[in-house]
Amino acid sequence: MEELSAIISDMEEDSKGVPVLLKQYLKLGGKLLAFNIDYNFASVLDGLILVDLTKTDDGILERYMGKEGAKKFTDFHGKQ
Repeated sequence: MEELSAIISDMEEDSKGVPVLLKQYLKLGGKLLAFNIDYNFASVLDGLILVDLTKTDDGILERYMGKEGAKKFTDFHGKQ
């Protein structure tokens, strides 16, 4: 991810790399499904991302949900 971010940074006028939120979604196991250029919002590139939290590492779930919340989530979804 860091190599990709460096490449993007080199191409961008403002030297920004991969957006932080995209990095976070990918750490959750997100998959990029599609891209779109939003001409009504400064022609930004949008990405449709699917995150299946049942496949996300338990440690990451605990970071966002807390230990108890992650346990309830995994128990509810039958995740081992």
